[in-house]
Amino acid sequence: STGNNITAVTLTDLRVIQSASSWVTSSSPFVTVAFPEILPNADYDVAVEVESATDVAAVGAVQAYDRARNGFKIRMTGSADNVVLRWTLLNPRYQ
Repeated sequence: STGNNITAVTLTDLRVIQSASSWVTSSSPFVTVAFPEILPNADYDVAVEVESATDVAAVGAVQAYDRARNGFKIRMTGSADNVVLRWTLLNPRYQ
């Protein structure tokens, strides 16, 4: 239409507005850590600490999981960007 009569126009708002606390992801961000050498077994623990992030309060929980002889994975449950982690391999029975 080239006219200036808009009486037949209908505007529909299809937005979904939710509070900030209702933000949900379908998967947690993770990284795979590979060892330079294969360990004799996967009987070890990993200590993980956050060194820095764009918003440290938004990092959430950080967990090491899927431990294997050749590496493991680290995931976080938050929404922070540019997260820098320090991990330490712990195994008191390793010989």
